[in-house]
Amino acid sequence: MKVVKIILVILLTILVLLFVSSLFLPSSYKIERSLTMKAEPEEIFPYFDSLRKWKDWTVWNKKLDSTLQFIYEGKEAGVGAVEKWTSINLDNGTIAITKSQPVKMIEYVMSMDDGKFRLNGRVAFVLTSKGTVVSWGQFGDLGFNPMNRWFTFLFMDKYLGPDLEQGLANLKIIVEQKRLK
Repeated sequence: MKVVKIILVILLTILVLLFVSSLFLPSSYKIERSLTMKAEPEEIFPYFDSLRKWKDWTVWNKKLDSTLQFIYEGKEAGVGAVEKWTSINLDNGTIAITKSQPVKMIEYVMSMDDGKFRLNGRVAFVLTSKGTVVSWGQFGDLGFNPMNRWFTFLFMDKYLGPDLEQGLANLKIIVEQKRLK
């Protein structure tokens, strides 16, 4: 019986330490990736501003999950464009463009898991002598939930970062090959 009490005290101590230490973790997060593309901002911008084009270059498409179904609402592009998706294997979700400044930036809100998980996104375009630097980031607020803080601290960049990198790499191929034609 003494061994069980010791184990319970150790487990309780670990839980308390995890909770208290989570209070010192950031309450928000930002994951961002950038890539230079040999194209003008006006050649790249439409691929972000029209949600209907996202499935052509992001990793979030039917190659990832053949059961994905997309529904588009609102405007074709820009503020008010909305994409909803359903899937048997992935969470259902929605993305809506909330701000659009042609060839400069777009902002969007994405929600998944029936609105339980929400994040904000921003894409910025900066023309340089080497091409257009496209910076794509996602950020959000974690509140006081210790589990969310630990999960985000340990895994969010590893989970979302590669998706952003691959999406930018896919888009780079599309816009640079289109330029060569």
